Amino acid sequence: TDETEFTFTVNNNVANQVDFLVTPLTLVSENVTGGDTKVPLRFYHLLSRVGFKVQSSNESEDEIVISSVKLMGSFPTTGNIDLTASTAKPSSSKPDETNIALQSKKPQITPNANGTTVAEYELLPGNDNVFQITAAACYTEPQQITPEEGGCYMMIMPGVQSATSVQITYKVGNAAGEETVTINLADLNTGITYFEAGYAYEFLFKVSTSAIEFSAEIPTDWDETGADIPV
Repeated sequence: TDETEFTFTVNNNVANQVDFLVTPLTLVSENVTGGDTKVPLRFYHLLSRVGFKVQSSNESEDEIVISSVKLMGSFPTTGNIDLTASTAKPSSSKPDETNIALQSKKPQITPNANGTTVAEYELLPGNDNVFQITAAACYTEPQQITPEEGGCYMMIMPGVQSATSVQITYKVGNAAGEETVTINLADLNTGITYFEAGYAYEFLFKVSTSAIEFSAEIPTDWDETGADIPV
């Protein structure tokens, strides 16, 4: 109740990573009375969300088996949050209310440079945790790659990503063995070298029997609600 600054650390295990949200410190006048006083709270995503999808280039019944999806590089793993930097002030016209519009400065997470380590996040850990889908099932619409248990996304500390790459191991149909492909994010047309807090990144694998293509989409601010709607 009295801490305004603290450190957050991203879990190395993707299944245990969380969507970390923070609301600015909200001030309410002490002379507010009554039991029905509303205090608006708007929560902001402070981490970067990374997801993966697969799409086939044909409608065959060949099965696509993905056994590993890794995000590798040098990442910050800890960050500092200071709630006082985002304090909202009571409305001057309505001193007994705190207007959500006054929360103009959203909370910030500052990556700890000393917490940067060479890291590897695996979406499908373990020998038995594979993703299977037919080529026809992901021909029209890309499908989310997800482990059998846990979430679909990596939740990582925003900040500078050094020598970052994505590595995928997959097999299509009756191929003799698995293929492993590594894609450097700096080589993409987006040139990703920095993950922004509150942004969602989607990486798409396009698979055929002979090759795999790779692309990335960076939406605008990752916000499931309108800017004026409290959560």
